[in-house]
Amino acid sequence: ILKWVLGLVSGLAVLPKVSAKNLDLKLNTVTNLKTTAAELIINYPASFQSLAQSVLIDNQDAANPVTVRLNRQTNVISIGGGNFRAFNDAWIEQLNLTGASTNTQVTAQISPLQQISIYGAGVTN
Repeated sequence: ILKWVLGLVSGLAVLPKVSAKNLDLKLNTVTNLKTTAAELIINYPASFQSLAQSVLIDNQDAANPVTVRLNRQTNVISIGGGNFRAFNDAWIEQLNLTGASTNTQVTAQISPLQQISIYGAGVTN
């Protein structure tokens, strides 16, 4: 009750959500390639009717970095040439990849939206 009262006093309501770690999801794996210096936008709901739960971004270009924006956020992450970055147990809707890299591979485990939507309040990690 104290947590509920504090939530109301602060003006914030925090509702419990189902943890993605405990869901029995059928995960598929998809791969996208950034092969030019042009921006690559991967929107998982539009392209695959899914959300990505885990993503591996592998910049295989030895010389050029790639810049990654997650879920249309303002902040970006730069991945140097020959390096990779993994995001696990995270719901990712969209990735924007920019930069001079012409050889970046994005591999994602995705979960269909209809499997997630039955948890009406949503899911979290």
